[in-house]
Amino acid sequence: ELSDVFALRWNEFEFLCSNQVPFYTQRELFNEVFDTDGNKLVDKLEVLCVICLHSALSTLDKLEFMFELFNFNGKGYLTRSEISLLMRTVVGGVFKTDRNFVPPSKPIMDNILETSFHFAKFNPEVIRKPELVAFVAETEVVRSFMDAWRGVSSQVLLRSDENWLDDSFLANITSIT
Repeated sequence: ELSDVFALRWNEFEFLCSNQVPFYTQRELFNEVFDTDGNKLVDKLEVLCVICLHSALSTLDKLEFMFELFNFNGKGYLTRSEISLLMRTVVGGVFKTDRNFVPPSKPIMDNILETSFHFAKFNPEVIRKPELVAFVAETEVVRSFMDAWRGVSSQVLLRSDENWLDDSFLANITSIT
C-alpha cells in the first residue's frame, strides 16, 4: 500500500509502523535513526529490511521477503545491481539501527557480491531465490550475520553438509536423564 517511490515521508513511515511501534518511538526512529541527513525522507527499502531483520520470521522467510522486495523486474531473479543494492541497503539499515555494527569495507562487500554469483547455476549474471538461499547458507560470514538477527526460537539455515546441533541441549546421556 506504500507508494512506488524509494523514499518515505513521515506519514508513510507512520502508516508502515503503526501496528508494531508506539508513536513516540516512531518519531525517534524516523528523525534520529533513519533520516540521517535531515531531509524528512527515509529510504523505504532500508526501513523494510530492518523491520524484516528484527521480525520473528525464520531466516528463510526473511530471505524470501528480501528477494521479492528487490526483484524489481518481477522475473524471479536478481541482477548484479539488485543484489548489490540489497546488500548495501541491509548493511546501511543495520548500521543505522545498531552503531556497534561495523559495516564491511567496500572491497569486502565487493568480494561478498562476487561470491554470491558463484551460486548462480543457470545464468552467471543473475541469482534466483534458491541460489540466494544457498549463498546465505553456505557463506559463513553472511550466514552468521543473518543468524545474529534471529530470535531464540527462529529457524536458521544450515549448509548442505551440516546437521543441526543445539549447544544448550547436548546429545548425551545426561540430557536424557
